[in-house]
Amino acid sequence: MPSAGDGEARLRIARWFVDRMPRRAVSRAAGVVANVPVARPLRRPVYGTFARMVGARLDEAAQHVEYFSSFNEFFTRELRPGARPDLGVPGGWVSPADGRLDQFGRVDAGVLVQAKGMHYTASELLQDPGADDLFEGGLFATVYLSPADYHRVHAPCRMEVEEVVHVGGDLYPVNGLSVPYRPGLFARNERVVLRFRDAAGRAGALVLVGATVVGGIRVSCPVSLRQDHRLEAARYSLSPPHVLGRMSEAGRFLLGSTVVLLVQRGDEPLRPVADAMAGKVVRLGEGLFEPLAD
Repeated sequence: MPSAGDGEARLRIARWFVDRMPRRAVSRAAGVVANVPVARPLRRPVYGTFARMVGARLDEAAQHVEYFSSFNEFFTRELRPGARPDLGVPGGWVSPADGRLDQFGRVDAGVLVQAKGMHYTASELLQDPGADDLFEGGLFATVYLSPADYHRVHAPCRMEVEEVVHVGGDLYPVNGLSVPYRPGLFARNERVVLRFRDAAGRAGALVLVGATVVGGIRVSCPVSLRQDHRLEAARYSLSPPHVLGRMSEAGRFLLGSTVVLLVQRGDEPLRPVADAMAGKVVRLGEGLFEPLAD
């Protein structure tokens, strides 16, 4: 029987390999492969086999698997109407995606928790030196999307998007190979940030974090994201703001990754819902934050 030491040794080898692999070249190749057309006779067995391997729910898709001409279309498949009802309370925020609630809590001294013993700051994540003060005392949540999950990201509340920021960076994995071991991972990987105000005037940020083999990130705002990967942030101001209703599509991952959500404390603070806990599986539309009781 394999021992715990064997498992740790395999993890060390895997992390060694990830550190040395050409992550951007691999990711670029994965994006190309994911766009290769799949012949119609092969779509049912290919997508069906993959879904069984990772545990994806094909019965929730709006179209039959034979509709998807490539893996990118399959990964970004639309859900059938009613598959994700809005279960949040009025004035609250809902989960923006299907996935695992890896971390959540209060922003303390500008710091967000990545994993046990690992932290990063709001200013690093958003590439904004004023973000630590803006979000101090507010809430954050991190949702990890696995290959089994629905890959579109939706608005957690009514969003008036004022700015989209594309930050270049690395493409480390966002799973157990890197998150517990790589300091500041989410602030080091390439990411797209939607800065917005909610209906109560609170500032918010919805961050789509890239990762190894993630073929690309798309947003629903009227901007054309750059295709290069320079480290400096590209900023796109939206005036008037682009309005997204709660639960409407805000973006999508081509493959899978992580979403980080930030909300300002503001004059009407929110709190995590009572059953929120790290490691919980969440679905789009489940309550995440709710107004404080009077």
